[in-house]
Amino acid sequence: ALSDIRVIDLAGETGVYATKLLADLGADVIRIEPPSGDPMRTIGPFWHDEGRADRSLYFFNLNTSKRSVTLDFTAPAGRAAFEKLVATADVVVETYEPGYLDSLGLGYEGLCKIKPDIILTSITGFGQDGPHAHYAWSDIVGVAMSGMMTLAGDKEDPPNRAYGNQGYVCAGIDGAAGTMMALFHRDNTGEGQHVDVSMQEALSINQETAMVTWDMTKKIASR
Repeated sequence: ALSDIRVIDLAGETGVYATKLLADLGADVIRIEPPSGDPMRTIGPFWHDEGRADRSLYFFNLNTSKRSVTLDFTAPAGRAAFEKLVATADVVVETYEPGYLDSLGLGYEGLCKIKPDIILTSITGFGQDGPHAHYAWSDIVGVAMSGMMTLAGDKEDPPNRAYGNQGYVCAGIDGAAGTMMALFHRDNTGEGQHVDVSMQEALSINQETAMVTWDMTKKIASR
C-alpha cells in the first residue's frame, strides 16, 4: 500500500512502532542511528542470551522491513547527508522533546524549506504544546496519566501497569494512522502537515467502556 512512500525514522521507543507499521505496509523506511548505536539495541531479550548490540530481539522486532544508516545530523557532514535524505522523503517521524528539532532548524518549518510538502509526525508523551508538553515521559507515565492504570488489576490490588508497553504501542498506532491520513490529504491537496501525537491521548482508547459508563450513568469505572 505504501510502496511509493519514503519515511525517515528518527523515532525512539515512543514512536518506533509507528515506523514499523509503515514499513510493514511497504514504505521505504530509513532508520537513522547515531554513531554510538541505537539505545534500543541494549534492551533485551537477546538472541541466545548474548547481550550484544547486534543481538537485541527487542530492537529486531521493532525494526522489521527497514533499512538503516548511521549519521549524526547535529554535525555539519551528517546534517548535509540528512538534508539530502529529507529531500527524497515523504515523511519524517520523530520523538524528541518539543522544540528540539526547531532549535536545530530542522523542525516542521525547517523541513518544509527542504521539501515543501513534507509530513512531520511528532510522537511525544503529551503533545507539542500545553501544560505537560515538556514533562518527562515513559510508557508507565503515559499509562498512569491516561487513567488506564486506574482500571488495571483487581479491586484489592493497587493500580497495575499493563503488560507490553501499551503506551508506546498505542502512540505508535496513532502515529501511523495520523501519518497515513496526512499522506491522503497531501495526495488530494499537495499540502504537507505536522502530525502531533500525544501518548497520553492515544491511550484513552484503552479505557474501553469507562468513558461510555460515565456518559450514560455518571459512574466512574474502577478495578
